[in-house]
Amino acid sequence: MDDLHDARRDFRGTRTDVAQFIRAETLDRASVEAVFDRHDVVIDRARQSALDAFAKIHETLDERQRKILADLVESGPFGRGFGPFR
Repeated sequence: MDDLHDARRDFRGTRTDVAQFIRAETLDRASVEAVFDRHDVVIDRARQSALDAFAKIHETLDERQRKILADLVESGPFGRGFGPFR
């Protein structure tokens, strides 16, 4: 899921891009579109990475294990006694 970490890093740079768009005397629509295009690529990679991970989960875990994992995901890290506040 490195693509998700990459996506997070890439999206952080967007704040700087947006600030530059706001500071500019006129709006450079091509630059804004370029940022959106960059986001589309990053999102597509992250989506594919997530789909691959879900496929691996289904290939690797049996029904009981998937149920346990799904319950953990649904309740979150603090929902079932995990984390620092258990």
